[in-house]
Order: sequence, then structure tokens, then C-alpha cells
Amino acid sequence: MRLCLLLVLMMMSLSGCAGVFSDETLNRVEWDVPFSVLRVQPEQYEGRQFLLGGAIVAVRNGRHGGELEVAQLSTDDNGHIKDNPTSGGRFLARSGDFLDPAIFRRGMLVSLVGPVTGKEVRELAGRDYAYPVLEIREIHLWRPEERSREPRFHFGFGIGTFIH
Repeated sequence: MRLCLLLVLMMMSLSGCAGVFSDETLNRVEWDVPFSVLRVQPEQYEGRQFLLGGAIVAVRNGRHGGELEVAQLSTDDNGHIKDNPTSGGRFLARSGDFLDPAIFRRGMLVSLVGPVTGKEVRELAGRDYAYPVLEIREIHLWRPEERSREPRFHFGFGIGTFIH
């Protein structure tokens, strides 16, 4: 009985650490290039696959599919957004599919993996801004309950209250 309980507890704790992307996908990711370098020289990394994440700024759809404009935030090696309020800049993520603005809403957090396809210069706040462009191969939209790193269960002894 103790062994069974121990196995169940181990499985519960490991499930919180699981990645959102397959190992096969993550094995193709370019890990040695920080976003600050990619943002400045995206054409040097065309065709190479990156894992990026951030907050959705805008969603656009057209004849050729959908596009997310994302304010980059740091991720860990599994794609989880780190608790880091600063952004390294913005990037564009494109898909051949329609990206429903009712689902991909402004402010929601997203992680994605895909190859760099170049850069696009657009006006941002009255100046030209060069956006790195990625093709979306895999994408994960973070639900609010997934954003919290706090465990969903608590162990303890004693008397008291827990307010969350």
C-alpha cells in the first residue's frame, strides 16, 4: 500500500513538470541563440527552429492564414513562460490556418516552436521596427490555471487555514 501511494505521489509531482512540446520538436530547437540576437539578425537564422513565448499583442487573419504579434517573454526549456515581466521585443508568428481572435486574445500567453522565415519591418509607435518572423509548427496557448507554478495540492500537519 505504501509503495502504491508513493508511486501515485511521484506521478502527480512529475506531471506538473511535463513539457508542452514533444521531445522530437525540442530536439530541433536552436538553444544557443538568445532572443536579443535573433531580434537583431533574424535573416542569419532563417530555417532554424526556435522556441519562443510571450504575450499576444494582436491577431490578424487574411487570405493566406493567421498571424500573431507577440511581445516576447523568456521561457524555460519546456516552453513554460518564466515569471519575468520584461520583454526582449516583439516577433510575428504565422500560420496557414485561421487564428480565431476569440481564442487567441490580446494579453494571453503563448509558447510556440517553428522555423525563422525572415523579418518584416512595420511601423510601431511612430518608428520602423524589424520583427523576426516565425512559421508556427507547434503552439500552446496557456490557460490561466496553467500559468500558476503553485501546486494544486498541499501537504501539511497542524491546525490552521489556507486561503488562496
